[in-house]
Amino acid sequence: MTRILRVSGGGATKALVESLADWLRISQDATIEGEFSAVGAIRDKFLKDHSADVLILSDALIRELAARGEAAPDSVAPIGGVRTGVAVLNGAPAPKIQTADELAASLLAASAVYAPDLRKSTAGAHVQAMLIRLGIERQVAPKVREFPNGETAMRQMVVDGDQAALGCTQLTEIRMTPGLAYVGALPAPFDLMTTYTAAASAHSGAPDLARAFIARISGPDMTEQRAACGFE
Repeated sequence: MTRILRVSGGGATKALVESLADWLRISQDATIEGEFSAVGAIRDKFLKDHSADVLILSDALIRELAARGEAAPDSVAPIGGVRTGVAVLNGAPAPKIQTADELAASLLAASAVYAPDLRKSTAGAHVQAMLIRLGIERQVAPKVREFPNGETAMRQMVVDGDQAALGCTQLTEIRMTPGLAYVGALPAPFDLMTTYTAAASAHSGAPDLARAFIARISGPDMTEQRAACGFE
């Protein structure tokens, strides 16, 4: 009987997790049941219902869950770092973002700024803090199009088709969205590299399967695939 592995993670991890579907089916006779959103939202849901065998969240949140006994400490494994950057629609002019001043000017000039949840997502909270530090939050806030996670934000940006809009989220979510062009990472001092880490739930009904999956997704055989998805 085919088993089900429930994987809950930040939106930045979705493409990488789904790339393991064939391996899981062939080597483990299992399928993936995935749930992906802002890391804070995933953490909060898991604490309520424990509905995951594997969690892939920011390193800080995984360490917190392990310390609380919610994740198995000896299963914790880093996946890699993901940069937060800027996207535009394919064919749209690429804005200048090499310096903080250029980034501020480009954000002010944009017709809209698509971003993930400004409170519960890693990239979204960073965008909010960045606008405040740049001193442009009041001008840009009315143009922010906020969505539950970066993948949803980027998909909607493509659907809306606004050539003057910018997207700001993690590179993995930009790369997984057809129709977008990656402009580049945020410049100093606003550059952000988020480390994602996996762990088996302490409540998993399939702990061996969870650990096998974690060993695969974090192991050397996945080095090229992690890089292709945007992990460093």
